[in-house]
Amino acid sequence: MKWLILLLIPMRIFADTGTFLHRAIEPARMGLDVSIVGEKVAAYVVVGAESLEYLSDETDKQQVYQVLKETAWFVLSVDARCRVVDHSVHQQADRIKGFQILRCERPGKLKSIDVDLYNRIPALKAVDVWLTTERWQKKTTVYPDHTLVNIRSGMLP
Repeated sequence: MKWLILLLIPMRIFADTGTFLHRAIEPARMGLDVSIVGEKVAAYVVVGAESLEYLSDETDKQQVYQVLKETAWFVLSVDARCRVVDHSVHQQADRIKGFQILRCERPGKLKSIDVDLYNRIPALKAVDVWLTTERWQKKTTVYPDHTLVNIRSGMLP
């Protein structure tokens, strides 16, 4: 209990000074959720308003929309023999969101996901990736110099 009181005292003093803490963010980023279940790989992408604001400084919002609409968002292991079977992207006033559905003939051969967007959207600074399978999940962030998300061995059928 002593530690709790000691931790709260500085916060109270800090609050009385009128000083506010602001969370630092890297605004030029997007979210990518990837779910692998059986032969199906489902990916969902969201580029929020705060990211669009910063991306539009260097890249027109329409260009971001076109890149997501026309291209693959990531590269999967060739041995898995995956192909896109459905793809949709929607632009709203404050965000761009969409999904891709892939079917893999040999999902057990998926070893990694290479997020392949930085060359086409140069202002993008980070992609927050949440990868889930029936047995495992991983949350990570990829950057222009490190685009690979490894899939742990034995986590796919």
